Amino acid sequence: MGYLIRMRTLCVLLVAALAAFAPIGGFGHDGIVHANLSPNGWIQLESSELYGDEIRIDWTILYPDSFHQSINLYRLPDESEITIENGEQDLISGNLNKSLEPGAYRLVITLMVGVDVLDTYIHEFVMPDPVTRLVHVFGSDGPIDDLVFRQTFPWSEEPLTAAEIPNPGKGYVTYAVEILPSGCFTMESNTYHFSIGGEVCADSAEAFIVQASDDTDNLVQLDAFYAYEDEEKGVLAGYLLLRMEIWGELKMDLYDREGTPHACEMYGEALYEFECELPDDPAYIQVDKFIQGVPAPTNVVIPMDDINLPENITVVDRDPRVNRIDPLIEFEDVPNDTEFAFYKIMPAQDSYWSSGIRYIPVDEGPYSFALENIEADHYDYRYVAIQLVDTAGNLYAKTAEFPIIDKMTEQDARIQYEDNGMEALHESYLPDNPSFRDIDWTEGGRAGTVTWTLPDTGEYALTAYDLYYSDSNQDPIRGEARVYVNHRLADTFEYMLEDVPEGAAYLEVVPLLREENQWTYQDYYGDSFFIPLNDRVTPLLDELEVDGNPVYPKPRQDGSSYYEYTAAWNADVAVVTASSMNGVVYVGDEGPAASVTATVYLNEPVKAVSIRVGTPEGDWSSEYDLVIAKEPAPDAPKLASLIVDGREIEPVGSLYSISVDHDASAVAVTASAGADVEIELAGVRQFGSVEAFIPITDDEMSLPIRLYDPATGREAEYVLSIVREVPDNLVLGVLAGWFDTGDDGYVYSGVPRGMTAGRLKERFVTVSGTVMMVRDREGVAVSDDHIVQPGYTIELIRGPKTQTIRLEMLSERLKSILGLPTDSPLAFVHIATLWIHHPEDLNGDGKIDSKDARLLLDEMD
Repeated sequence: MGYLIRMRTLCVLLVAALAAFAPIGGFGHDGIVHANLSPNGWIQLESSELYGDEIRIDWTILYPDSFHQSINLYRLPDESEITIENGEQDLISGNLNKSLEPGAYRLVITLMVGVDVLDTYIHEFVMPDPVTRLVHVFGSDGPIDDLVFRQTFPWSEEPLTAAEIPNPGKGYVTYAVEILPSGCFTMESNTYHFSIGGEVCADSAEAFIVQASDDTDNLVQLDAFYAYEDEEKGVLAGYLLLRMEIWGELKMDLYDREGTPHACEMYGEALYEFECELPDDPAYIQVDKFIQGVPAPTNVVIPMDDINLPENITVVDRDPRVNRIDPLIEFEDVPNDTEFAFYKIMPAQDSYWSSGIRYIPVDEGPYSFALENIEADHYDYRYVAIQLVDTAGNLYAKTAEFPIIDKMTEQDARIQYEDNGMEALHESYLPDNPSFRDIDWTEGGRAGTVTWTLPDTGEYALTAYDLYYSDSNQDPIRGEARVYVNHRLADTFEYMLEDVPEGAAYLEVVPLLREENQWTYQDYYGDSFFIPLNDRVTPLLDELEVDGNPVYPKPRQDGSSYYEYTAAWNADVAVVTASSMNGVVYVGDEGPAASVTATVYLNEPVKAVSIRVGTPEGDWSSEYDLVIAKEPAPDAPKLASLIVDGREIEPVGSLYSISVDHDASAVAVTASAGADVEIELAGVRQFGSVEAFIPITDDEMSLPIRLYDPATGREAEYVLSIVREVPDNLVLGVLAGWFDTGDDGYVYSGVPRGMTAGRLKERFVTVSGTVMMVRDREGVAVSDDHIVQPGYTIELIRGPKTQTIRLEMLSERLKSILGLPTDSPLAFVHIATLWIHHPEDLNGDGKIDSKDARLLLDEMD
């Protein structure tokens, strides 16, 4: 069932949800404690903590004899002294309590005996700026005029500043609330009640979903819901995290599609465990609250629909270090019949949350956002869980999960596992059928998937694999990734190698394991096994015939090609013959052979045939699309016209094809026929003509168009094929510098001295969906804060398409302009010559000024 999620995941997600509403500083504590000593050991800092806009610092003097002390407070960086009033300090007890503006400060505690300074303690701290927290309110017709956000910690009579952000047609209004990072607030209104009745703290999340009502206060806040099917009991089980302003008894029912309730049992308080009778067709869960002994429906409705969730989410680790994850999440919208307001993003790991819940507004996408940095270890399966919130603020039950990979491309040697407390297990955990399938069909280029069947590790839990590239002697070249083993333990392991570095002959795989008992655990690493990374040159499709007629490829703008053939309206079969001179061919399931003839049954108006060409060993490496479209029957209803984005499309048989720009997100389609012909397009049925706005969710997609003539009872079906054209050059332009697409390949010139990889990437405008990385001279991806050096390259990746750009430093280009040797230093006279005779806008701000002159001066040797 689509909404189900396993027990182990439940515990993880619930711990996370609870953590989001913990007291300031965490459960069971009020702040951060330090135990630091001064240089001579006579002054000990006990604690330093924030309390709203106030800093509270406590210290102890350990000197046993008589002394006196003084404290001085300075604002950084100008070191101006801040006056400390008598009521703000207590030198006898050793504490300072003072309200301060945001900024950096230094406290100096001086211990003296007579006129002699015995010891000094210097403590620097930062008072943070206010933060913005988004409160998304569902259930009001628009902004709530009398809504007040009241600061409850620290208490303030003045309401907080909250900017209204209307979202027409989305079902909610957003309020951007400014508050101190450690502050809390409540929502107050005389006309509306809110599902969050208590206080909300800024350090618990960046955004909150709230349901409002102007006619009932029987509201409950649903913070988390997770369900799984208990196959042994035959029930739906799981957990809810609920909050109420006024606590009371709750009940829960699971309704089927016919509206029949099925009883649920609930246990606990706030964090509720439940079990429900599970019907064959579950529709939704309803939570009721007892009022004077009678159950009354609350706002908590959890639909159980099998909705669509993102399937091809990309979770990229931008930190090349092992155990350090800087995740970037990217995905695109998926079509749903229900209108949704938010994606709920929940990054998690096996034992606790790695960062807070995020709510991403649903729009046309694509989506790209960063999560908080994560410190990981091999035994924590990292993943991102996604749910959807509809335009009424209801959280849907269905959940999708996607793993987070820990890239470790900075690792230039095998990890010394013993130094990390791990012991060697000298046992063979060689899996069944390890393989690498190269999908980069250019000579010398390798990229593809490694797969194997997971082995039986007995009493040890397999937690992760460390992947390294190694040379022909099986010596490591560099690390690739630490890949966590899915806690649901699929039968096979699979990982995509996006770009195998030059010189790599094998992928070395080190299994990581853990042994646990009731009180202790021990981590191990197993013996390495090696997978050959063989390069494969692409066999090509050389000839294609349908019914004895040659069919020739039609090129697309992105360099790929496809084949089309029109068959007679009454044809039942088509005979397809495909041949390759340097490989073997599969036509559908027929093959392999150098030439294959297959019979294709035309039981549909448009029939797609997959033609694969591969090696004699049977591993296919190229795939071609053949589309056979039948002519409409002479007496069947016919489309008079099909117009897409204002352009009329001519059919091939019953197939209409159109190519759109790489960044197209939707097209407007108008289908027309006779006035007495019913047309069905994208779920809309009308006579004569239908207009529809079609979201483009894939690079290639097909849309059926069905016609029905009530007078004759005849039907016809057409297909609209939409293909995004992705150009070979993924660079649309650069904001500064020079980009050349000459015969020597792609070159970007003008990298200033000291520029980081992140700043360099910001100069490029690329095709939507493109991933960009900067690689060093060895081909290793570097982090965004890494300084770009001569010899580095940029790599762009979009699906199967890759593009390498050679980088040229600004000094190299300047020397080329002046005709200087590459090893010649740049002196001031050269810079002056460039400024006078060859002025350029070097930073891309659209003007030539002192900033460009500064960049030139920085290039002097």
